[in-house]
Formats: sequence, structure tokens, C-alpha cells
Amino acid sequence: MTVSAPGTLRTSTARRVVERGGMLTFDGDTAVLEFAGRRLSRPVVEVVNDSYPELDVLRGTTVLADHVDARRADALRRSDAWFVDTEGRMFVQAPGVLIDVFTARRTGRADASQATARTPSNLMSPSRARVVFALLAWPGLSAQPVRTIAAAAGASSGLAGQVVTALEADRHLTAGRERLLDVGGLLDQWATSYARGLGRSIELGRFSGPPDLSAWERAGTLVHVSGEAAVNSLVGPDLVLYVPELDLRSAAASRWRSPRDGGANIVVRRRFWSPPLVGEVGSAAPGAPVRAVPAPAPLVYADLIASGDPRQREAARDLKESVVGLHES
Repeated sequence: MTVSAPGTLRTSTARRVVERGGMLTFDGDTAVLEFAGRRLSRPVVEVVNDSYPELDVLRGTTVLADHVDARRADALRRSDAWFVDTEGRMFVQAPGVLIDVFTARRTGRADASQATARTPSNLMSPSRARVVFALLAWPGLSAQPVRTIAAAAGASSGLAGQVVTALEADRHLTAGRERLLDVGGLLDQWATSYARGLGRSIELGRFSGPPDLSAWERAGTLVHVSGEAAVNSLVGPDLVLYVPELDLRSAAASRWRSPRDGGANIVVRRRFWSPPLVGEVGSAAPGAPVRAVPAPAPLVYADLIASGDPRQREAARDLKESVVGLHES
């Protein structure tokens, strides 16, 4: 085993992180890792000649090493220590991010641990957030085939599989994918990132005007309402709706106008999901009258939180309890 000077160790491991699509820099004794738009920092510990300190010392740190074997890697993972070695092995785990690579560079063969190499992923990126949403919206969906999850989320099967794997690694799924764990924490994480991530990517337009949907209903458009318009106990001017596409005729008939000075009270977004169960609210039967229906609860929760309105945030707390309760029943 080659003995590395600390400066060389930092340079070598930083190169390996770059090869995996990330970046590793240092601020004094702190290692700063960047993956998929996430910036993560921890104290750095540099290990040469396999001279590891006690595991308690390594807890909550980023370990840089010449070589991390399978046994050591397992111990570091259990101790909540991240690691990067000079041969390209690495492990980083944080909310929404999982990098677990255990492949020997020199031989090109899997190491004895046979651990699956996973690529960096941001669970709350616009595309992956669709899958997280579907799992939050429909309890029991996690146990279905990946293709069913993908169809409900409006995502590819490959992407849905990546998200499920990452959630399992983050301990947000039980063994066998029977149900989600820490639903409240995952819901908050998803909702916090929604407005600037997935929500922004599917936005079709913003308007000011009366929150009246009768023109959309007459046009036969299935509309899902969200935010305060989806909560019976709230009455106000704000309206968030999800539709297949923006119908400018219906918008004009509703007397909606382009907002002045950013004062929009109506947000129109594209509906991206498909209810996974026959008869679920969200797909009108042929010939049936079209009426506005509430959007799935995680979306309503995210839109309530994003409003910044204390009334809406209070309603969001009650809705969160309902979502968590459905997953626990």
C-alpha cells in the first residue's frame, strides 16, 4: 500500500470525487462535498497506512484514506462516517443524496463486499420528486411493481427504480417496500423543495383575477385545485390548479389577466401524475360532468406551505397529520 502525504491524499481523493460527477474541496479542516446541487460539509480525517482512530472519533466526519476495504467500509457506514479513498471508493449519505461506490479501480472488478455501486442522486430534483410525490400520495404504492410507481408519477421505470433504491438506502422504506418510514420528515423535505423545483418546472402561467373555475368546467377540463382552494375551512382569493394544458380561452372567460407587479393570485401548473387505482379521483368517467376536484394531499400541503400565509400554514399542519396517518393505518 502506498503511503500518501496528507496534501497528496486530498488531491487524489478530490480527483476521484470529480470522476463521480461531484466536487471535493477543503476549508481548513473541513471537507466540502458537492453532488447534484447539494453542498455538504463535515470535519475531515486523513488516514494513511491504515492507521485508523477509534470509530467514535470518526462519527460525523469525512474520512480520506489510501484504501478502504470491505470490512472497514461497513464499520464506517454504521458509524455515520463518510469516506473517499484514492482508488475511487466512497460513501456519502444525507437527506436526498446517496453515493455508495465500492468498486476497485485497479482491477475493474467488484470488491469482496459485492455492494451495488450507486450514482449520486438528488431525490428532490424535479424529475425524481415526481416519484417521491407518488409514494407519498398513495399509501401502499411502494409495494407495487416499479413500472406501476413510474406510471403514477409520470416518470420512467429506470428513474423510479433509482428513487426507490435511494429511499431504501435512506431508510425511508421498510424491507420489502411494504410502506414508507418517517413520512412526516419525507413530506416536509419534499414540500420545502417543491415550489422552486418540481413546481416551477411544471408551471404553465400566473394570473390575477377571481378564483372562478366555471369556464374550465364548461370546457370539459378536469381541474385539480390546490392550496387554500382545496381546504373547506379556508376562504380566500388564492387558487392553484393543475390541468393537462393551459387553456387560454378558459382563462380569458374567467376574466384572468396577466398580473401587474408580480401580484398573481392564481397559479396554473401541468398535471403530471396518473392515479394508480381504477376509480380513484382524478380521471373522469366518459360522459360524466366535469367538476374541479382536490389535488392529491402532498401537493395541497406543499402549496399551502409555499403561500407564506399563516392561515394556510395552520391548515397545512392538520393536513400533514392526515397524510402521516394514512401511511400508518
